[in-house]
Amino acid sequence: MEQGERAFRPLSVSDLIDETFRVFRRHFLLFVKIGAVLMIPIGLIEIIQQIAVHQHPDDLEFNLLTSGLVGLVRAIVYLAVLAAIIYTMSEIRMGRQPTVGDAYNDGMERFLSIIWIAFLYALLPGLIAITIIGVPFAIYLGLAWIFGLHAAVIEGKRGMAALSRSRSLVKGHWWRVLGIYLLISIIVAIISVIFSAPNVVLSAMLALGRDGETFRILGSVVSVIFSTAGTIITGPIIYIASVLLYYDLRARKEGLDLEMVANQTETMARSAYPQM
Repeated sequence: MEQGERAFRPLSVSDLIDETFRVFRRHFLLFVKIGAVLMIPIGLIEIIQQIAVHQHPDDLEFNLLTSGLVGLVRAIVYLAVLAAIIYTMSEIRMGRQPTVGDAYNDGMERFLSIIWIAFLYALLPGLIAITIIGVPFAIYLGLAWIFGLHAAVIEGKRGMAALSRSRSLVKGHWWRVLGIYLLISIIVAIISVIFSAPNVVLSAMLALGRDGETFRILGSVVSVIFSTAGTIITGPIIYIASVLLYYDLRARKEGLDLEMVANQTETMARSAYPQM
């Protein structure tokens, strides 16, 4: 355990990026295992659905229904993985080493609340953005509420209380949060290029006339495989950064109270699991 994982001082942008990749490298296998547990099965389901769609190309109702169901399952699975990653990164930040089982048992403890928060996060800004005038407000809320899941997983907040907690943390730091998210998103996008390369090759081959049904099915399967691998490998990076930013905001707004919370949490954990 490096001492930096328990340091709750405010981080500069460069420190936050450096810490993100240091944690990612040091705990790479743990984060990959967390993602693989659920993302590989949903990837297999998506492959089966893609093959079925190619076998029924004219059945629009079947294609829409299966695509919708797989998309819904994928969204729920993604939320579960995200909750597990947020919990894991928070534990690492507190100086502890969780297991994959811990990540899902504790990270998904309030999963119904997490789904509800995600629904509100998608719905309310979406309704506001229906009109052109509402778009700036939707963008503002989208970023202001970006730590809603963190508040649910780490602090046990529910519904609008979690979103309000996020907004209070972001208040006064909106542009800084936006800049950091854009920067880390660009870095992840650059890293993810390697996983989009097969799609580029397949698209080029289709453009050159390789349009047989078998080739199209193979292309869909390869696309799902690399997309799933990319999500498992690069996906954690932005959420590692987001947890670091969440604690950075708490350090800036709550100061030493955060260190007190860390000590109290550790004491409770030790009392719950006394050493034999």
